[in-house]
Amino acid sequence: MKIKNTYIALLVALLFISTACDDCLDRYPKDSTNSKVFFATGSDLKLYTDQFYMILPDASDLYGELSDEVITTNLPPEVMGTRNITSGDEYWTWDMLRHINYFLQHSSQCDDVEERNHYEGIAYFFRAFFYFDKVKRFGDVPWYDQPIGSSEDELLNKSRDSRELVVGNIIGDLDNAIRLLPGESTTYTVNKWTALALKSRVCLFEGTYRKYHGIGSGEELLQKCAEASLELMNKGGYTLYKAGEEPYRTLFASNHSDTKEVILSRRYNASLGLFHNATSYTVSFTQGSPGFTKRFVNQYLTIDGSRFTDISCYDTLSLHDEMTDRDPRMSQTIFKPGVYVRKGETSLSKFSMKTSVTGYQIIKYAMESKYDVYNSSECDMPLFRLGEVYLNYAEAKAELGTITQNDIDISVNRLRDRVGMPHLNLGDANAHPDTYMKALYPNVIPGDQLGVILEIRRERDIELVLEGFRYSDLMRWKEGAALMQPFHGQSFNGEGLYDLDGDGKTDLVVWKTTRPLVFGAEYLQIGKDITLSQETHGCLLIHGSVDNPSGGRTFREDRDYLYPIPVNDRILTNGTLKQNPGWDDKLDL
Repeated sequence: MKIKNTYIALLVALLFISTACDDCLDRYPKDSTNSKVFFATGSDLKLYTDQFYMILPDASDLYGELSDEVITTNLPPEVMGTRNITSGDEYWTWDMLRHINYFLQHSSQCDDVEERNHYEGIAYFFRAFFYFDKVKRFGDVPWYDQPIGSSEDELLNKSRDSRELVVGNIIGDLDNAIRLLPGESTTYTVNKWTALALKSRVCLFEGTYRKYHGIGSGEELLQKCAEASLELMNKGGYTLYKAGEEPYRTLFASNHSDTKEVILSRRYNASLGLFHNATSYTVSFTQGSPGFTKRFVNQYLTIDGSRFTDISCYDTLSLHDEMTDRDPRMSQTIFKPGVYVRKGETSLSKFSMKTSVTGYQIIKYAMESKYDVYNSSECDMPLFRLGEVYLNYAEAKAELGTITQNDIDISVNRLRDRVGMPHLNLGDANAHPDTYMKALYPNVIPGDQLGVILEIRRERDIELVLEGFRYSDLMRWKEGAALMQPFHGQSFNGEGLYDLDGDGKTDLVVWKTTRPLVFGAEYLQIGKDITLSQETHGCLLIHGSVDNPSGGRTFREDRDYLYPIPVNDRILTNGTLKQNPGWDDKLDL
């Protein structure tokens, strides 16, 4: 992961490193004698392990996630299908792993057992986190649990270990972390519950990856996910944030993370010069004009719990009509004209099509207008929260085929309770699987739990959008083809005057040949400013044309679920590192 300057500042100032941190790094132990001196106290252990937090995602990894459901004016290579094999890859780096292994090799030199256990637990957590990222990206990777010297050619040039071995070791590290870490709630540092949350995440990912990719049984891992999730749910002391009229929106638009729901958060703070760019990204038309696709928007249920896509004309409704009487999380995530009031303001916010390429503007993470300036946001960014754990639990139980109504009530339905939505009923879901959701996820394995699996995916999508999960979810479900679907936005019935906020006044003029004059309205010309899916009417079509709706995007099922191994590393190991399937780097080693 690329480490940005802001993150280094964050590490120094907020991840509980004293002002002596630079001295700590200058004192990096060069030999065994120095290491004995350095690792003598709990303070030494803390100073050394604080650097491990650098491998956590930064804010842009969350709000700027790769997705088929949130797009901008420019698409990344993963979505376009244009990834290339490169000489190097910033994600194929091992420096932090060496630091972690070095620490675990020398931490026993601290005589304070309680302190030693604590920081060894942190090291085990981060080694698991490090390797989980590697497995998701590359599949099989070499496993190292000790620091390797520059002269140890055999170890440096070892082949890739199987993902089964690596994932087994990841879980072993997490079990060590769970055993060693304290159980106090600490929102900005790793604790026992963070380790359980990561175990829940890892086991769900790998269990479903194996199931849907047909590479062995994932049942044991799914069971471990359910067990880890339930332990955290029952014993962690965390509860969902429910304060105010819009608790879901507020959870992501607060300077300080809610300590009851958020298990681990990235902290930002203006007084220390620590910022991210989420607000400017969502409100500015100069940063790609991000927007949700209709594919995502259609998944929100109506306020009575029925399916929006069961309405006969659902795909032709105006923005105002389609956002009326829906799951409250919709208007707490997407700009609803005539309703949305920006944080810190009292009057309705003005909607503009320029801000979002699809017309479905993001408001998740949007703060007061003073944060509109580039890279000025300071709201905390949750990395692990109870809401995810609820969904991990429900999905694991559903994929195992052992889910009960009580399982749903203690997980998914608690999320629905927060926003006043009707409960998900297990029997109803399985008796009447949603045909729209089945079309979105054609690779779901048919069975008597099909309906509830689809509903849990709906819930996961809505609850966790823009939190960095969507791309990895598609990869583990073997649904990469979703990236090739046409990207649709708002629907327009053709040329005409459009009242987007329902106040009886024209907000938008869509025209093709003759432009009418309407005071105060915004204009979009068909064929120039916008493309419509049916040429003269239909949904906004982004990154495509009427003749080629997907714009030539590709996804190779035999290749694109993994990234290629960088060429230089293959050469350095004389071909011991084998290339991933489907990626031809032209090396004859």
